[in-house]
Amino acid sequence: MNGDLKTLVTELTGIPEALADEAQKLVSEAMNIGAETQRQIIETSGTVKSGKQGRIETGLMRNSVQSAGADRVGNTIEGRFGWRDPDPYFLYQEYGFTHARSGEDIVPMHALLQGFVKAREHVRAGLLRLLR
Repeated sequence: MNGDLKTLVTELTGIPEALADEAQKLVSEAMNIGAETQRQIIETSGTVKSGKQGRIETGLMRNSVQSAGADRVGNTIEGRFGWRDPDPYFLYQEYGFTHARSGEDIVPMHALLQGFVKAREHVRAGLLRLLR
């Protein structure tokens, strides 16, 4: 094999690893975007009952949102964001509930869901860029 061919083979063999590195960075960015979106929704998604912007009383629900970046696990890349060990109250706010005393329905904020949607959009757009 001549030198040019060896160089080409070496470069081609490195493509999957280089793509995996870029994809891992992309997923890590997406997890940060998801977490930040989740925090923003908590800060801005009020309820009729409270009459204020956002759902912040103590800051615990917002401050408990974390992003764990991205890790390679076998042939996949896994990323995580959100609440690690959520207080049940967080989930009531996330999915909505009926207030025990007033009987009013408290609309869900869907902060985690909206964070997921933003993260997924970032990954999809980034993968399209990488594969062009």
